[in-house]
Amino acid sequence: MDFAAEIDLALTALTQAIDLINRDKTSRQVDWKTNQAGAKEMVTDFDVRINACLDRLISDIFPDDLVIGEELRPAAAAKARQRIWFIDPIDGTRSFVNDSRGYAIMLAFAVDGVPRFSIVHDVHPGKTVIARKGHGLRIRLGGKASRFEPPAQSKPHLIWNPYLDHAVKAFLSTHLRLPQLFETESTGLRAVALAEGHGRLFLSLPRSSKIWDSAPAHLIITEAGGQYTDFTGAPLTFRPDQPVNRKGAVATRGIDHQRVLALLNQYPDPF
Repeated sequence: MDFAAEIDLALTALTQAIDLINRDKTSRQVDWKTNQAGAKEMVTDFDVRINACLDRLISDIFPDDLVIGEELRPAAAAKARQRIWFIDPIDGTRSFVNDSRGYAIMLAFAVDGVPRFSIVHDVHPGKTVIARKGHGLRIRLGGKASRFEPPAQSKPHLIWNPYLDHAVKAFLSTHLRLPQLFETESTGLRAVALAEGHGRLFLSLPRSSKIWDSAPAHLIITEAGGQYTDFTGAPLTFRPDQPVNRKGAVATRGIDHQRVLALLNQYPDPF
């Protein structure tokens, strides 16, 4: 199956989310919540509103599908569903609150736990990256769509969340000889940066990322020829009854993945 109807729906949902942000983002309200890993996390009314809007739109067309996201809680029978949509309404909330680059709207669709397509929309330049399993990447910008071919060589940079642990950053930069940084908060935008060759590595610490972060990023990384695993080297899973990536997530392209995993195991403070 090519899932053309599902992709069309995802792009329609994305358009509605963009319209919602553009219409009145200056009125955003900020609050704090406790996430699934027990940590405090910033949330805005736009996170909630976009999640609800996309959930309603998808459920109207595909009522038997499961929709889960940062502001949605799956039902008890969720793990029995074969078709699952993942939504991160605003990936990079602090950047959104500061009205700076580094946040994205993300969607992914999986069947039997395997991501089939994903969409990451970088709001500030208005660039949309679409990944389809086995079909590579496409970019939509300024009303034009084109196939994207990842560069053969990646810059010797470390792609990093500016709010992530700086000690880990210094450790990896030194040992992997990646002195330069490409910084962006959003997991999805870090995946895009990896695919575009702006760096060779990014990671999410154990218990810091969720499946609505990693599912959209997954296909962008792998369709660009990269690798994306947990800190042990095991494939990431996308189970709604296990939303937290408890063993972290590591994405590489243009660098030895096993070497990175070995270095993480040598880090002085256990994760």
